[in-house]
Amino acid sequence: MDDTPNFKSRIRQFFTAHPWFGFICFLGAVASIIGLVFSVFPWLAASRKDLSFCINPVRTPIVQIAKQSDVSVSYRGIPVIGNVTAVQIAIWNAGREPIKGDDVLRPIILHMATNQIMEASILKTTRDVSEFQLVSNSIVSNSIGMKWRILEKNDGALLQIVYSGGMDVPLELDGVLVGQPSPDQVTGSKRPNLFYTIVSLLVGPGMILLVLLSKKQRQTQNKLVKCVDAATIILACYYLFQGFILFSEYRTPFTPFGF
Repeated sequence: MDDTPNFKSRIRQFFTAHPWFGFICFLGAVASIIGLVFSVFPWLAASRKDLSFCINPVRTPIVQIAKQSDVSVSYRGIPVIGNVTAVQIAIWNAGREPIKGDDVLRPIILHMATNQIMEASILKTTRDVSEFQLVSNSIVSNSIGMKWRILEKNDGALLQIVYSGGMDVPLELDGVLVGQPSPDQVTGSKRPNLFYTIVSLLVGPGMILLVLLSKKQRQTQNKLVKCVDAATIILACYYLFQGFILFSEYRTPFTPFGF
């Protein structure tokens, strides 16, 4: 009759006397849950193609016309009405699976809705062996194509586009790859602060360890203390979850060209 209470009491005393063991068990449980998520959703960690592009939020005005009659601009004999702006665009493979030229089912084309692309050039490539090239970049139009031999992880090119229009003209990258219906646009937002990410990962376990150590030193426990401990553990789990989210965002691939 008394075996169960005595057994529970001994288990409680053991974890109270050895808080580090309880902490390790907690980390093991968290790791098991994470492993279960990846086993149920294997596509989260699966190797895949991920052609991505990022538009530099900082654009350079080349010609700014206050009034339409102030300045007359022409490019290769074609008159340009309005402003002229330059923008940099990074295009790269953010996935772990290489993207070969034969994987392109529909040509990859950078285009603008109505504005003219006056000039397109490759400022930088990650590797020459990728053989990244622009197609028909000598023709003034509202689109520009591109091709390559192979893009392995983080391989790509930094393009500069000079177009007729203001600072907020949208650009789009279209095309279809094997296993990817359309390129992914990545915003140029900053990654989470690494220090804050590490602190978030350490605060949760630290709070749980503090609760375990305080339990060991207490003589008595009332309902208020138990409620405080429970709230602390919940808050610790929140910090731990937030830390994992920040760490995941920190590891998210952004442009390899610095923005």
